[in-house]
Amino acid sequence: MMERLNLPFWGTRGFGRFQMSSGYGPYALNRLCSESKGIYLIADEGRGQKFNPAVMRGYRPDYRPIRTYLKDVETNDAKRSLLRAAVLTRERQIPVLSLSFDAPNDNVLRTGLNDAQKPVAELDFRLRELQAELETGEDDREKLSEPRWQAGYDLAMGRVLAMRVRAYGYNVVLAQMKSQPKSFKKKDSNLWRLTPNRDITSGGAVKRLHKKALEYLNRVVDDHAGTPWALLAERELSAPMGWGWLEAHRATTTSGNRGANNNQPRVLFVTDPKTGKKKRVMVKDKKRPRPPL
Repeated sequence: MMERLNLPFWGTRGFGRFQMSSGYGPYALNRLCSESKGIYLIADEGRGQKFNPAVMRGYRPDYRPIRTYLKDVETNDAKRSLLRAAVLTRERQIPVLSLSFDAPNDNVLRTGLNDAQKPVAELDFRLRELQAELETGEDDREKLSEPRWQAGYDLAMGRVLAMRVRAYGYNVVLAQMKSQPKSFKKKDSNLWRLTPNRDITSGGAVKRLHKKALEYLNRVVDDHAGTPWALLAERELSAPMGWGWLEAHRATTTSGNRGANNNQPRVLFVTDPKTGKKKRVMVKDKKRPRPPL
């Protein structure tokens, strides 16, 4: 069953997901070996982060029959809410917002900021939906005795809250920049980039979410060190959840440079009339005149 939320990393250092091996094989094959009194051996774990088998032994997946597994899930609201939230993240993809905005002038910047704010409402709706689902199991969180479920629930709640904090702040700083665009300090700057910042400027409610997110994520790091859950929590904590502006330069291509490489030598294979063998010949095209304007 899916016990992990399919959330992108947004605003943290690095994007996307990185490969790592938990030391367990595919669930179905491991379960088959477990029920048939066999052992699934992994010959090659591939690249990426690896974890100590002695540590991971305490986080072994539940290989009991699905009917037994689901019956156990129904006895605890935290387990049930985690599975439901995981399903929600796979039914619809969570949008990732842009962090770079071209700014050759204020009008272009405002247009880019306005377009970037459009998916924020969808993102916040999806995150609020996940938070509400997970909160239905919050009272039963302390009843969880299995380390795997404890780590899974805390990581899910911490990451959802962290993304909500970032989404709130994102919308605020974009609105501020749109109403009062900043001026570049460097002459060649033509781009504004959002970077993580420790300042949370979205009000008391968001600061409370920020505090709660830190509590959940730090609990994963402290209580489940050396596991994939701790690694993911550390990555979520690797950058502050506020936002700040950084000016930058993006190289632009001018129309005057088009066709600059049209006269580069080309390699052709031609047949030698004497030997009948093919040979390579460097051919340089004749310079084409510019068409009259």
